[in-house]
Amino acid sequence: VAKLSGPSFGPSMLTSEGQMLGTPGSMAPEQILGRNVDARTDIYALGVTLHEALTGMTLFGGQNAVVLMKQIMEDEPERVSKTRSDCPAALEAVILKCLAKSPANRYVTAAHLARDLEGVLAGGGLAGGRGRGRKAHGAGSAVALALEPVARRPYSPMLC
Repeated sequence: VAKLSGPSFGPSMLTSEGQMLGTPGSMAPEQILGRNVDARTDIYALGVTLHEALTGMTLFGGQNAVVLMKQIMEDEPERVSKTRSDCPAALEAVILKCLAKSPANRYVTAAHLARDLEGVLAGGGLAGGRGRGRKAHGAGSAVALALEPVARRPYSPMLC
């Protein structure tokens, strides 16, 4: 939840200045620092979700919230290909761009991210010829297989 916009939800908003809302492991560095958030903050969280869905492990496994936040701020994410040798280089490049520490180095919009993911799923790699390396052949099926267990999990909304 990067930022709520539009009419309020009754007499009070879900969030206010200086409050944190969300899953600590999916928080972007700028959220932890209390800086401005935007769509790129949500793109970071999607990168966390993609990484965890493909590897089956949490991105950072701090023993407590303080350690976890320090890891988010300082540690580089482990490459998906370390766990999944079948991960196409183009898909790994997309995930790493989502997980960039600085919002300026992430996708600007979800539309830009979607364009690159569509290219990976189609087996063509990234738009603009980035992400050279292992071909993305079969990337769509690798992603679908990796996400299948996630899709079967029961829905449990965080906010009710």
